[in-house]
Amino acid sequence: MNESQKNIIFLNRAYNDLDIQLSLIKEFIEDKSFNIRVIGYPCDGDLGTPQYHEASNYIKDKYNVEFETVLDKAPAPLFLRLLYKFERFLLKAKKINFLIKIPHVATLILLRHFLRGDLYWLDKVTIDWKPYIIIIDEAFTQKGRSYMIDKILKDRAEQGTAIYVIQTGQTTYLDTSPNKSSNYKVKTLDNPRSLARRFIVPNLLDKAAVNANSPLENPEVHGNIRMDKEWIKTLHNEILAPPYMDKQKHLDKLPDGKPRVVFMLSKLGYGIRLDELKDSIRAVANIDGIGCAIKPHTRGMKFDFMSSSEIDNCAIVPEIPSALLIEWADIILFTGSSIAFHAMILNKRVGFLQNCQYLETTFDDGKACYVFDNVGQLTDLLNDWQKNGAPKISDEKLASINNFLIENVYGGNKDGLTAKHYKEIILNDYGRE
Repeated sequence: MNESQKNIIFLNRAYNDLDIQLSLIKEFIEDKSFNIRVIGYPCDGDLGTPQYHEASNYIKDKYNVEFETVLDKAPAPLFLRLLYKFERFLLKAKKINFLIKIPHVATLILLRHFLRGDLYWLDKVTIDWKPYIIIIDEAFTQKGRSYMIDKILKDRAEQGTAIYVIQTGQTTYLDTSPNKSSNYKVKTLDNPRSLARRFIVPNLLDKAAVNANSPLENPEVHGNIRMDKEWIKTLHNEILAPPYMDKQKHLDKLPDGKPRVVFMLSKLGYGIRLDELKDSIRAVANIDGIGCAIKPHTRGMKFDFMSSSEIDNCAIVPEIPSALLIEWADIILFTGSSIAFHAMILNKRVGFLQNCQYLETTFDDGKACYVFDNVGQLTDLLNDWQKNGAPKISDEKLASINNFLIENVYGGNKDGLTAKHYKEIILNDYGRE
């Protein structure tokens, strides 16, 4: 870093948060006015580990940016640094020896215990931080989740550091509290307004959800930076490919057969009709000669609601990046996950399992995807594709999908360059174009 550069810190509590931030990280890295740090911090007892994201080595090699955590070095307590390193070692070993699972879980529970509450050592870790801007997700607006947020970032904001909140994920539900298994609304309604310079969300449904659940905030709609068109191109062409990823190693885990179908699952609390979902998975798995894969939701979902004997024709692949599965698939089936937008950007066929979803969604009208009201519609289509091949997507349909993306994903920007748009917003706050 040279003395003229300004520090921008991206704070990261989970894999999904970095998924959102990466396109904007790349935008700022390419501007030589800034020095970028990407730092994992404790929130809800978990520690963000950005260095383990599949894009981290690419960013480090190409731009010389380090991905770090607050436990990487002193003045973080030695016992916590050692405990964290031991947990990471056990995590790797567990992939080789299943018996390691028990000590790994025990170590993880212990680590989570020590990462909750008042973490006064973070005052020392962060004392030399001199950020021009801090970028974080919506946890910043939710009191009680992290000492980093409640104490350290609050103090920095009061001292003049600009903190930008960028929402992780994108809602596709008309219900402002779609997670029926969560107490999110209870936790956030009584919060005071945060000190965020801006709170940016992808679309109007997200704005409505924030207004309902955190009424003192003032969210702005500017599109989804995870779905930035240039970033998705980079992701597929440069990151999910050698030397940064052994793509073939992942693809070898997927079944042969045609058509290739991927179920991208949402968490079951998001309006899922479980029996109908099971019926749909069974029906597809039982089509002779089909290639079927199932991807549980990336934030800790376990596929434990069906036995393997029911779907022994399917591959359950939580470890394969969703973007690679989209590349592989002829159709992506989902119940509301925003990963459908990624598939649409790549002109892949997308199927909304409306029969498995009791909440209203942005996909219900079928303008951007197939909509299946029952299992028969789904199996009829797949059987037809087996016999005749999948039809080409018409130019008219592609235009309809693009208009849908402009309205729902790109924040009205026709070029789809959402990360560039975010950067311009932030810099214009300081009189720079």
